[in-house]
Amino acid sequence: MEVVAEGAKAHCEQLLAVLRGGGSPGRVDTVVERWSEARGGLIGFVER
Repeated sequence: MEVVAEGAKAHCEQLLAVLRGGGSPGRVDTVVERWSEARGGLIGFVER
């Protein structure tokens, strides 16, 4: 799975904590984070 998110750094860090936590209905084995400048243009959620 790949997640691309933009927003305040604190909010992105909260998202990482959720992905790494054990309280979600799915299973995440490994989280690799990569930080870069926001590009803009992201709206909503897309499942591929």
